[in-house]
Formats: sequence, C-alpha cells, structure tokens
Amino acid sequence: SIIIIIAALVIKFTGFYQIDPILGMLFGVVLFWASWGIIREATNILLQTVPEDFDLTGMVENIEKFNHVENVHHTHVWALTSGKNIVSMHVLVNDTTDQKEILKEIHNLLKKDFSVYFSTIQVETECLDGKEASDIDINAHSSHSDHVQNTKDKP
Repeated sequence: SIIIIIAALVIKFTGFYQIDPILGMLFGVVLFWASWGIIREATNILLQTVPEDFDLTGMVENIEKFNHVENVHHTHVWALTSGKNIVSMHVLVNDTTDQKEILKEIHNLLKKDFSVYFSTIQVETECLDGKEASDIDINAHSSHSDHVQNTKDKP
C-alpha cells in the first residue's frame, strides 16, 4: 500500500517514527468516511426503517384515490435489501367492492409506481383492530375510530 511506502520513506530519511501510527489513523478515518453510506444503509435495513427514497405519503394517497377504498392504515414499508422494498398494509373498502379486483389494482400500483418488490395487503370491510393497534402504529390517526367514522364519499 502507498501509505506503508510513504511511512517507510519518512522513517528512513527523517527518523520520525510517529508517522506510522499517524498515517494508520488517517487511513482509518478515510476508510470510515468512504464506507459511511454503506454502514448507514445497512443499519437502516437491519432496523427496518422506511427507505429514504420511498414516498410513503404518496403511496397512501394514490391508493386512497381508488374507488371504493375508504382508508389505508397500518402501513409498514421497509427494505429487504438495497432496492428491494416490502410493504404491508390494511385497506378498508366498502361492502360493494370486488376485493380481488381492488387487491390486484393496488398490487399493480405498488409494483409499477413505487417499485415494491413484495407486498402484503389485508383488505377489510370493517376495521378489525382495536385501540391497542393504533397505540403502536406511528401512522395511526389521532383516534383509531377516525378511519372508520370519517370515510370519504366516493363516486
């Protein structure tokens, strides 16, 4: 390595032995700086955080625009590996909906517009979770009953 050669030359011509640990520490700092992005990305994957480039709000808004979709809740997005995003969500629909069709539409939207690698979508005609679920859901409404009581009027 070039650092070893530089250290050897400095020691040979000047007798400055401290150059070896100084250059070693400098190399360590440069190596850490160069790998920081990889360390941060790996940590985010291990902690299952929402990927930085994923538009969670846009995804929910697009799904809620579908006819018969009343609400999207309990959304969770994380990366399996770099570029392979996974989504889990509950979708509240009205009783007249063809659930298989809406499931297929949402699945296609997630693949096409949000590059979702794998999704788990629970379609509901009524919210089955109690208050305990909203207590742990950071995306939950101010009260869990909001998404059942405040449904949108759709054509």
